Amino acid sequence: MLFKVFHDAAVPMKYVFKKCERVLSYLLIIIQRKNHF
Repeated sequence: MLFKVFHDAAVPMKYVFKKCERVLSYLLIIIQRKNHF
């Protein structure tokens, strides 16, 4: 039962982490472009 609760909490956490990862990659690209100019 505890494992199921942990699993249910881990799924949205994984989704949030994926979104944060995408945002961070966009920010890195923007920073790199600014450094070029």
